Amino acid sequence: MLRDKRGIVGIEAAIVLIAFVVIAAALAG
Repeated sequence: MLRDKRGIVGIEAAIVLIAFVVIAAALAG
């Protein structure tokens, strides 16, 4: 599970960052 967590952490972080940017852009735009 540790291996999966490490692999998922990076992907989830990227998804969260992208989602945050999209939401911020939607709110700003």
